[in-house]
Amino acid sequence: MKPKINHLLCSLFMAALPIGFTPAPDDSTETNLQLWGGAGQYALISRGCDNEVLEKQRIPFQEVSASLDYKTASPVRVGIRGSYIRSKRKLGESIYDAQAKMYHTQLIATDIFAVNPFINLEGEKFTFGAGYLWANNHLDTGNASGKQFPSIYMRIGNFLPLFVDQNRSIFTENLYSYYVDFSFLHTAPLLSDGYLKMGVGFNMDPNVEWWLGWGWLPQDKFGFIARANIRLRQHLYFGALARIGSSEGISESAVSLGLTYRIKGKNEAGPDLW
Repeated sequence: MKPKINHLLCSLFMAALPIGFTPAPDDSTETNLQLWGGAGQYALISRGCDNEVLEKQRIPFQEVSASLDYKTASPVRVGIRGSYIRSKRKLGESIYDAQAKMYHTQLIATDIFAVNPFINLEGEKFTFGAGYLWANNHLDTGNASGKQFPSIYMRIGNFLPLFVDQNRSIFTENLYSYYVDFSFLHTAPLLSDGYLKMGVGFNMDPNVEWWLGWGWLPQDKFGFIARANIRLRQHLYFGALARIGSSEGISESAVSLGLTYRIKGKNEAGPDLW
């Protein structure tokens, strides 16, 4: 599975090369601090040569993620993300307790610490980002697993950040924005909505941004994801996401909540738009 993923990422990178890059008109600096916490579950399925199900189990998990990034006055954004994930899975076969007349399932907890330094090149209509993820334990990625993976992000479309600056009059500028994006291990939270995501983002209000799409891995099948980012104050944002899906009768759903504190440098934002 890992060679297939690497081949897919390389293909996306080569496909992005011909796309023209125009720097965004906003030359302000920006610092973001994000914190996310969530919980959910996914299905771990073992299949045979004919895709028949050999074994399946439900994997519950809890996750905490943090991200810090800095955008320079140029189109470059650099940052680092960190995640802690605790999951539980069945260890061996169930043991029958004759005295209690019942089966006991032994569960083992797995702790994963992951770090992901990254760099983005952000333009007016196109953004490309790349990084590398290191983990202390194996990440489930289908039939194979690994501790190190490249991360990648691509966005195409008209993107208007929630933070509208003084150079953009809310009376004369179109506040609608829309874009399509793709990411692999390049967003926070890491696991709740899936390692691989693709979807559509839009905002028809400068204080609320929506994202709808699909996510996969370590979940066995693609699931639907809804995500919202709401500006509470000039520098403070509230985020929420929900994932809905299932595989072989096992729910693959999750919920995660987050906060973002954003500081703008040059061209500081104007009055609150509420």
